[in-house]
Parts: sequence; structure tokens; C-alpha cells
Amino acid sequence: MSIGRSLFSRIFSSHAVTVLLFAALSLVLSLGAIKTYFLNQEAAELKNSAFIIITNIEPAFLNKNFKAVESIIKRIGRKTRIRITIISTDGKVIADSEKGKNLIKNHSDKPEIISALKGKTGREVRFSMFLNKKLFYVAVPIKKHNRVVGVLRVSHPLKPIKFLIDDFEVQIVQITLIALSLSLLLSFIFSKNIAFDLKNLANGAKKVASGKFDTQIITKNRGEIKILADSFNNMADQIKKLFGEVSSQKDELTTIIGTIADAIVVLKDDKIEIVNSSFLKLTGHNNVIGRSYWELAGDKNINEAIEKILSDKERKYTELKIGEKIYNYATAVLPDKKIMIILHDITSIRNLEQVKNDFVANVSHELRTPLAAIKGFTETLKDEERNADKLHYLEIIEKHTDRLTNIVADLLILSQIEDKTASISTESVDIKEGLNNIVKLFRDKASKKGISIETKVDNDLTIVNLDSYKFDQLMINLIDNAVKYTNKGRIVISMTRETDGIKIIVEDTGIGIPKHETERVFERFYRVDRSRSKTAEGTGLGLSIVKHIILLFGGTIALKSSPGRGTKFILKLPEID
Repeated sequence: MSIGRSLFSRIFSSHAVTVLLFAALSLVLSLGAIKTYFLNQEAAELKNSAFIIITNIEPAFLNKNFKAVESIIKRIGRKTRIRITIISTDGKVIADSEKGKNLIKNHSDKPEIISALKGKTGREVRFSMFLNKKLFYVAVPIKKHNRVVGVLRVSHPLKPIKFLIDDFEVQIVQITLIALSLSLLLSFIFSKNIAFDLKNLANGAKKVASGKFDTQIITKNRGEIKILADSFNNMADQIKKLFGEVSSQKDELTTIIGTIADAIVVLKDDKIEIVNSSFLKLTGHNNVIGRSYWELAGDKNINEAIEKILSDKERKYTELKIGEKIYNYATAVLPDKKIMIILHDITSIRNLEQVKNDFVANVSHELRTPLAAIKGFTETLKDEERNADKLHYLEIIEKHTDRLTNIVADLLILSQIEDKTASISTESVDIKEGLNNIVKLFRDKASKKGISIETKVDNDLTIVNLDSYKFDQLMINLIDNAVKYTNKGRIVISMTRETDGIKIIVEDTGIGIPKHETERVFERFYRVDRSRSKTAEGTGLGLSIVKHIILLFGGTIALKSSPGRGTKFILKLPEID
């Protein structure tokens, strides 16, 4: 069944049912009202006749001259063709205009008589077995001093009234049928027009849904359908405009993504949905849309790389090697559970870093020999020189030689730690004893500044598996940093064992670090401000060495500090098996 016919059937059937119900209800109510109206009219006429008859018979009735009463009512009955009956209060018939009173039984049980004896006008439609026809009865009370002393009942055959009512009912039925036919015809035309317009709207919606945005609905209606059609046309225009904008933006976005040097891939349920040319170049395929990433296995092992990225829930790794190249990656969760992966080629950066590290290492090695010579000759000259001014100059040379020697040593340590081939060697270490030995190196320097150094080590932290050399470097640099930048107060070093390793806290009461500087303190040669470099000696590499040792151990380091309130370093080191 077509949409138009289905709509027409539903609309017309609902209208037809409504019209039929309304017509039936109107017919029933009209016929009932007509019947009631004519009966009320007949009752009123009979009641008026009854009161006139009471006026004529009242003197004779009150004097109990019932023969005279009977004579009067028979005369009136012949003239008016109304049957008149006089009834006593006990229900006996005193006189009747058509039959002898002795032939009529007691009327005390008749509804209209009961009402009249109560002082009210009674009425009843009933078949009379005595006269063998249906009569309309009206009974009124005869009163004396407001007391009912009898009842006068008048009756009239119902047949003439019924003929009149039937005639009116026929006319009402004819009028109703004519009105019903016109209503159904109008409903048919109205339903047909509505169904036609709605069919056009439905077909128009289908066309728009299929991409035909030029679709327009034309209707001859001038009501809500016209408003709906105009709204639909406006909607189609807006959709066309928006679709054009979206298509333009999509093309622009596709062009931008395609020109990005980074490899981009969007996955949903392991299926590839979006890629750019850089990703295709990386995989060596021309078309990968709709394929699973694990189908891309090849020399570049791209599938293994993506598997590693997807399993890296905590973002522990941000670099991976694919073939001969190194990539830094980032992931993002998109709507509808899609995952975007961006691979940035950092091979040249890592190669440059390696060149830099090799250069630093080579230069540092080359500087150690001349610096050692300068140091040795300076000490020799100091032993032989007696001139105070010359000794002062020699001490300055010695001081800066020592500083250069320390920088070279730190650079060598840093280059060794940053070397990708660097590894850690494990051995059983008494960590508490090791910490105490390191603290002894700074006791004199700290006491000269009025600083106390306290250690708190858990009792169960005795023998642990660590790279003792790198651990010593780590703690020496942290404690040295704390002593340099603390002018008063104390330094507290605590070590506790946790389920996932060892927690170390180095806390001082020093000058502190501004919040905006905390992220850069682990950079090489970085100083928070120039005043630090003037008041405290150092290479500026200590915290950088600390960070790289922590990374080598696979641990974490956090920093909490505020100016004037000190600094707290929080380290977590996994214990090596």
C-alpha cells in the first residue's frame, strides 16, 4: 500500500467514524427531544383542560351530586373527545365520561393517581386494556381548603401524537442523512487533499535524505499544511547550505591532514577509518581503509608498533622504533570510541642528539688532560710563590680550573647516562650505610652554614638490589643541591619501602623555587635566577643528572617548592630484582 493511500485511508476513516458517531448521537438526542417536546405539549393541553373541567364540576362535586358531575363530564367529553374520569381519595371511580363507574376497577395503584393524591400533577403513558388502546393520562388533584378531596383524570389516545412524532422523526432522519452525506463528501475531499500534500512531504523528505537538496514542496493549501511545506522548503535550503559548508570543511581538512608530515591514522575496533599520505608511505600500502591494522605486517613492523601504542594505557612510552626510524607518538580518543594516533618522525633529532653527546664526550675527554695540567702547575706555583698578590691570582685560576673540571666530569656522567646503550648493574647494597657515607661528605660544609642533616630510614630497608654507583651519584647531587641553596635550618632525608619500590624524600628549608620555574630546574645549565649563580657554586647539571638517573632506573621524581619555605624532592625507585 502506498504512503498516500495509507494516509488517505487513516485520515478519511477517522473523519468518517467521527461524523457517523456525531450523526448517530445527534439523531438519538433529536428524536428523544422531539418526543419529549410533543408529550410535554400534550400534557400541558390536557392539564389546562383538566383545570377548566374542575371549574365546571367543582360545585356539584363538593355537594356530592355525582350524577350531575357525570352528566357534565360526559357532555364535555363528547365535545372535546377527551376521556374524563373522577376518582375519590380511596381510588374508587366516581364518574367516567365513556364507561359506567361500576365497570372500572379501583385506581389507587395507578402512578398518575398516586401523584395527584399527593397534591401534584401526575402523568403517564399506558395501554388501556379496558379501551384496548394506548392513552396519555394526566391527573390533577381536586382541592377544598388546600386539602385533596378527589382526582380528575383526563386522557387522550396517543395515536394522533404518535403520527405527528413519527412524521417529524422521518424529517429529522432525512435531514441527518443529507447532512451526513455532505459531511462524508467533504471529509473525502479534505482527506484526499491532506493525504496528497503529506505524500508530497514524505516523498520530498526521502529525496532530501538521499542527497537531493534542491527538492521543493508546492501545495495549494493555505493553512498549517502551507506553513509546514514552507518550513520544509526552508529546511531543505538550510541543509543544502550546511552540507555544502561541511563538504567544504571536510575537503579542507582532508587536504590539511594529507599535507601533514606526521603519519596520522584513525582506528575503530581495530579497523582503519582515516589515514594520510604520510601513514601510507610509512606502511608501503596504497589503500588501507577498512582493513585491520594487524594486516599491515611487513619489514617496518607497523602492526607491532600500533599494538604497543594501543596497549600503552598509562602512556609509559612516547617513543618507538619502526624499522630504522624512531617516532614520537600521541594518541587521542575521539567520539564513537575511535582512536587517533599521530606518529612524528624524530630520527633526525635523535641522530643529532647522538652527535651532540659524542661531541660533548669527546670534548670533555680532551679537556681533562689540559685542565689536569693547569691544576698541577697552579698548585706547583702556589707552593713556590710568596707574593700575596700573585698567590691570590693563582687561587682564582685554581678555583675556576676546579669548576671547569667539575663541569667536564658532570658532562661525562650525563653523556654516559643519556647514552641509549647505557645499562645499570645490580648488586646488594646496604642502603642505610651508603646514605650515611654520602651524608658524611657534606657534614662539614653544612655545619659551616649552620645546617643540620637528618636521615630517616625504615628498619626493613637494609640490603637492597641497586646500581650503587648511580645511586650514589643520584643522592650526592640531591644533597649537594640542598646544601647549596639552604642558608639556615635543616635538611631531612627519608627512605621508606613501598609495595612498588623505594620512596625517597629530600626536604630542605632553603630559599625555595617559584612555581613557574619548577618545570625547568631539570634542564642542563638552568638556574632559577642570576642571584643563585652568584651565591652558590655549581655546574647547573646536578638536577639534570638526577632526572636521567631516575629515568634510567625507571622511576619517577616530583618537586614541591615555594619561595622562602624550602624545597621537597619526592623520588620513587623500583627495586631491581
